[in-house]
This record gives sequence, C-alpha cells and structure tokens, in this order.
Amino acid sequence: MYYRSFQAHNNSSINSLCSIKSTNFVLSGGGNDCLVRLHNLSNDHVQSTTFPKEHITAVNSIDVSDSGEIFVSGGGDTINVWDSVKQCKLMRFQSINEQIRDEVFDCKILNDSLVVSCGTNCFVNFHDLRQPKRTKPIYSVKAGNDNLNSLDYNPISKVLSVASLDGRLTRIDLRNQEVIRDGFDCGGLLNVRLCPGNRTLITFEDGKLKLCDSNDLQIMLEVTLSNDKLIYRITSEVIKDYYSETEYIISGSETGVVCMWKHDPADRTVTDFKTFEPPSASCTDSSRILSIVRFIASSNRLICSSENGLLHIWENVL
Repeated sequence: MYYRSFQAHNNSSINSLCSIKSTNFVLSGGGNDCLVRLHNLSNDHVQSTTFPKEHITAVNSIDVSDSGEIFVSGGGDTINVWDSVKQCKLMRFQSINEQIRDEVFDCKILNDSLVVSCGTNCFVNFHDLRQPKRTKPIYSVKAGNDNLNSLDYNPISKVLSVASLDGRLTRIDLRNQEVIRDGFDCGGLLNVRLCPGNRTLITFEDGKLKLCDSNDLQIMLEVTLSNDKLIYRITSEVIKDYYSETEYIISGSETGVVCMWKHDPADRTVTDFKTFEPPSASCTDSSRILSIVRFIASSNRLICSSENGLLHIWENVL
C-alpha cells in the first residue's frame, strides 16, 4: 500500500468529492473558495484544473453521469449542470422559490432526464434536464422536518433514499409512485448509501453506522465510529474485494483516521478492523476532519478529503 496527498483546494475545505467512472479523474467542490476542480490522479504529480466559478457559496455536492460526459454540482440554492469535456456550464437549476433560503447538501443525476437535490428546506426537488430554461423544480416531496443531509438512488429498484437530521429516512419509490417514511430513535441521519445486495448503510450523528435491509430496514450489522456526537456530514460506504467475496465498510471520521471494518455478510459479523491515518494529520487543526471517503474499485484506490483542503490517497488498498 502506498500513500500520497496533495493540496486540492487552497485555503478552503473540500465539501464534495466524486470520481469519474473507469478513469483516474476526480472532481472536488470547495467550501470557502466555492470552486469546482478536476484532478488527474494517474501520476504522483497531480494535475488539477479549475472550472469557471459559477457558485457563490460552498459546493456541497457533486455527481457524475455514468458516461462521464456531464456532472452536477450543488451549493446554496443552485444546482449547476456541467459539460465535463468542454468544462463549461450547460444549465442552472434553482432548488426552491427565490424568497426562501436554501442550502443544497446533496444532488444526483438519476438518468438522462432527471436531477434530484435535497438540503435545508426539507424538500426533495426534481429537475428536468430536457427543460433547460425551467429553473424551478418540476416536482417536490417533503422528506423531513430538519436538514436533508444526504440522498442515494438505486437505478434497479428505482428507489430514492433520503436521510434527514430529524432521524427520518424517506424512501421515494419512483416506479410505484410511493413515499415511505421511517424513523430511527438514535438521532439524526448524516449520510445514506445504497449498497449491493439490497442493503442500506446509514451514518448517524450519535457515531453509529448501521447496515440495514433496504426493504424493511432491519439492522443487519452495527459498528461504532465514534462515542461522541458527530458534527460533520461524515460519509461511509460498503466496498468489495475484486478477487473475493470479502466486504468492507469504510468511513471518514472527525479524529484524523479513515476506519475500515472487514465484514462477513454470511454471519453478519466484523472479523477485522483497521485505520488509515494520514501522516500530516495533527491533533488540533482541521486536518483531523476527514469527512468524505470514496473507494475507486477500478484502480484499487481509497481517497479522502480533509477540512484543510488536502486530498489523501491510498493506493492498492485491497
């Protein structure tokens, strides 16, 4: 395993991170600088490109289409749609009415037609890519009474899951036009990821990670990330060894390490636990906040953002 890092954003946190499928390219969104940047990780000397500045607030979310040709970025009450190749903005959507303040926390490209977003105004908003002149949502669903921190989409079941800080998970079944709301008694939801095998991984603000059955949300596995209440929107995901059936749960943290639990799906137990700690992390500053973690299976690469603008990279993780 080989570690390296580079300054992805200067004097700014990294608020969003997304890889472009089957490439060495990664997109990042800045907090203080409000910039979208593209990074080529193929060499030790990372080449970075800055897109034209189209956001006036932090870029909290980025999602790339399956083709890699377009991506969306969300921040403030704005969702921008970009051409990845020409590196220019194609269109702009507004999450809600101009008179209502909103902060987009997450956005996703569902298919060739739809973009969805969520944030502080408690609504999930759908936008039509075929109507570039229509900036307002074509449809909205209320999904909580507090910040909607995260969303994820299963293209097979056509179900969208939305995590709210009020402790509620809302599932929007687009195929059957049904909305299902479930509450948890362990605090707010910070992040949700839909995983292979019809499972849902949820990060809670009480420091717990819970892997659930996506149908009935029965808990299949629970691990503890922190004994203290989490402040940041820490992300987690389930990854799989390319050469075996071994599974891992990875998560960022507020303590300067990336956590990884080896998970046996058969008996639903954790068989091993280890951490990855960047050499540059200190005990006192923002480098301890490793909020966004992503695994790039095609290159066996683990990447993680920090609040001081560094992007950490571990090669040959599995």
